[in-house]
Amino acid sequence: MAYEMAQQLQAQGLKVGLVVLFDTYGPGYPKISLPRLLRDKGRRAAQRIYNNARRLLGLGLREQAAFALEKAWNVRRRTKTRTKKKIQRIKEGILTMVCNFYVKTGRPLPPSLRYLRVREADHEAHREYVPKPYSGRVALLRANRQPLGCYPDPKLGWGSLVNGELEIYEIPGSHSHTLIREPHVRVVVEKLNPCLSRATAETGR
Repeated sequence: MAYEMAQQLQAQGLKVGLVVLFDTYGPGYPKISLPRLLRDKGRRAAQRIYNNARRLLGLGLREQAAFALEKAWNVRRRTKTRTKKKIQRIKEGILTMVCNFYVKTGRPLPPSLRYLRVREADHEAHREYVPKPYSGRVALLRANRQPLGCYPDPKLGWGSLVNGELEIYEIPGSHSHTLIREPHVRVVVEKLNPCLSRATAETGR
């Protein structure tokens, strides 16, 4: 993690010009409120219905039929995708239980299951990691679409940890990596280039 690497470099007496966080969540973020979540989902559903109805009213009969078929196909595709994800999670859960059985009984893991131990170790390290305050300069590229139902925090939970300069840049997209894909990645480059140029000038590298 870039944040931890920067802290370790500072501890060794090295100068860190800039830490860039790509919509990275800090401790305690996102904090979800059930009433806020239900309200946000209701608003999104109402807006979607309104937009679809408005579009339908401006179409002829053939276009309306084509539009309805397109929406039905999209619903079918999304349902299929969600079902696949659920099945995959169930499979992974079963494999994890099998993996834990091997570990607890002291048996060597089959090669096909060894990757699960690496992934579990990575997840455990992530859960147990406690970030410490950082006195350097941080650029936070924040997606403008945050999880539904979360309490708004422009700093994504980093406000109490970054004691140095914290720069926040709004980027179109969501946390699911859309901000580093076209066309949003162009905005990332536009915002990031001046930050990198300044860091290079300050560190002399």
